[in-house]
Order: sequence, then structure tokens, then C-alpha cells
Amino acid sequence: MYDEVSSKQEPAAESEEILCPTCWPPGLDERVQDALTELLNRVGGQSAGVNWLVEPTPGTLRLQTEWSVGQSPSAETLAALADLAALNEIVQGGKVAGWLGAPVEMGGETAGRLWVVARPGERFDKRAAELTAMTGRQLGLLIANARMQSEIERLKSRRKALLRRVVVAQDERCRHFARELHDEVCQSLTALSIDLEAILVSGQPTSAALSQRLEHVRNGILRAVEEAERIILGLRPLLLEDLGLVAALYSYAQQRLSQDGVQIHLEENLSARRLPPHLEIILYRIGQEALSNVALHADAHNVWLGFSCDDRQTTLAVRDDGRGFQIDQTAQVQGGQTGLGLLGMKERASLVGGRVEITSAPGEGTCVVASVAVNDNGR
Repeated sequence: MYDEVSSKQEPAAESEEILCPTCWPPGLDERVQDALTELLNRVGGQSAGVNWLVEPTPGTLRLQTEWSVGQSPSAETLAALADLAALNEIVQGGKVAGWLGAPVEMGGETAGRLWVVARPGERFDKRAAELTAMTGRQLGLLIANARMQSEIERLKSRRKALLRRVVVAQDERCRHFARELHDEVCQSLTALSIDLEAILVSGQPTSAALSQRLEHVRNGILRAVEEAERIILGLRPLLLEDLGLVAALYSYAQQRLSQDGVQIHLEENLSARRLPPHLEIILYRIGQEALSNVALHADAHNVWLGFSCDDRQTTLAVRDDGRGFQIDQTAQVQGGQTGLGLLGMKERASLVGGRVEITSAPGEGTCVVASVAVNDNGR
């Protein structure tokens, strides 16, 4: 139950109710109400409440009350409880304690007053006064902790947003480098290869040795073009932009593993809609790292790519039937590429609040499962 009272007997503006106290965390009203109910039960009072200072408007209080019976304190008592001058004092009403008041402090500053009123004809003793003062201190700690937790959640949300911007910026740089490689280096090398081929076809070289050397140079240029295209694919796969995560990762698996005779099996259960770009690139990089580990270390015959997606979560799974490994030992190897790769996958997922779970054992293959949340807005 909430009322507005003022030390000047003026009604508070409607907009002021939400300002009490500042940064009021969600769900805190219920916890304060529980504390008032507990105080009433322990001291046997008629009613209890808290007068909160409303900021930034001076001289205004917001009253949060808990009635144990069907009548409120008298107007005289409420006026005494709303005395701003004595807000940070422990007070008792009358020669005998018909009501009690204790300050609620946060960080050394008064946030309001907790009070409790006795039933008609009854009075409070010293124990009730001590309980009221103790409850006031506990309320201050409760609110301070709740506000701190609210601030932590706000900072976590901001950190996640900033990390997402970092991922997007990094991806944009990769796309820029890939475009430069394709437009400048690859095209220049291809032009040189064409020129050399024209020279060889025209019969201009005067000796077989020179022709052989030119052919060797031409083959080297073609190999350089292939290597540059492989780097471009790693920096920013065009299939990821055009066709999405499944097609891009399946294509990478074929390129990386098929030459070693590894069979690739695709298992998918994806909705028709595309994922947000920052989620697709993160899942792609995780899958890319998992497939590279298969190629380098697993000695596998089969790899299964699993995808599933709904309105809340997208999951990528990379499973092989290779030699497996001891996860704890590998993760503890300082500077080991495999250990850093496993850590990198988990760090990437954590950027968007996701997780990576890795299961493996010697002789039993390895399974990497990455899951990221997707909210109603697709983010």
C-alpha cells in the first residue's frame, strides 16, 4: 500500500512516485513489504511503514506502509513520522512508546525512516525499539545491495553490447582485408600468370630451359593465387554472407577435410530465417576452429555437422570419430595451439552470452557444441 505525504502538507507530483529512491531496482518493493510484515509480526504492532525521501524534489516523502488491521495511524502520528528534521534519528512517540521510528541509511546517507505503530492501548518496550532499529539498518543494506546488483546487471549488459560492437568491427576489418587481397593481389597475380602463358604460347622463349623456368614461375604464381584465395575464404567467406552459416561451414569442411578422405555428414534443423550477422560469424569461427582441430589432430574418418535453431537458441555441433584427447591435460598446456584453440572457442561464445561444451576421451572422438541465445528480436 502506497501513499504520498509531504513535510509541507503538499501532495507530491505523480511523476515523483517513480523517483523513490533513485535507481529503485525491480522487485524491491516486495522485499521491503516482506520486511515490514516480519517486523509487525515480531513486535506485535498495528501498522508499519517506510517514509522514503523522494529525489530530486526536496521536502517530499513517499510512504510505503503495511497495515496489520483495518485502520491507519492517526493524522497526528503520520505528521510526526513525516518530520524531515528528525528523519535520521531514532525516535519514540509519547512518554511511553506508542510508535517507534528508525532511520534507513544507504552509504552513510539517510534514505528514509522506518516506523511502526502500536495497537490501540498497547505500548512498545526496549526490545521492540532495538528490533526496529536493526530492521532499519537491514533495510538500508538490502536496498544498497539491490541497487548494486542492478548496477552490475546494467554494466554487464553494456559490456555485452560493447563486445558485440568489437566483434562486428573485427569482422568488418576482415572483410576489408579480404576485399583488398581479392581486388589487388589476386588480380595482379592472375594478370602476371596470363602474361606468362601468352609468352609461352607465342613461342618467344628461345630455349627449352627458359621455357621451363617461365612455366615454373607461372605455376608458382597460380599457387600464390590459390593460397591468397584460401586466406580470403578464412577472413570472410562469401558463402556466409550470401547463403548463411550452414552452407559456409559445410563448404569449409569439404575444402579442409575432403582431401584427407574424411566423410562429412550434415545434420540440420534450422528455421528459414537467417541469424544476425554477428552471431553467424561467431558460430562460423567456432566451427572453423573445431574443423581445423579435426584436420590437424583427430585422424578421423567421419565428421558430423549438426545445426539446430529456434526462436530462443541456436546450436552448432561438430563431432568426429577420431583419436580424441584428455581435455584437462590439453587445456593446461601453456602455449599449445590446441589448448589456445579450445579457449578461443569458449571466449568467442562468451562475447554474446553463449557457451561451448567440449567432450572427448582417447579413442572415443571429440564433440564440440556451441550454443548462443537468440531473443525475440533475433539478437
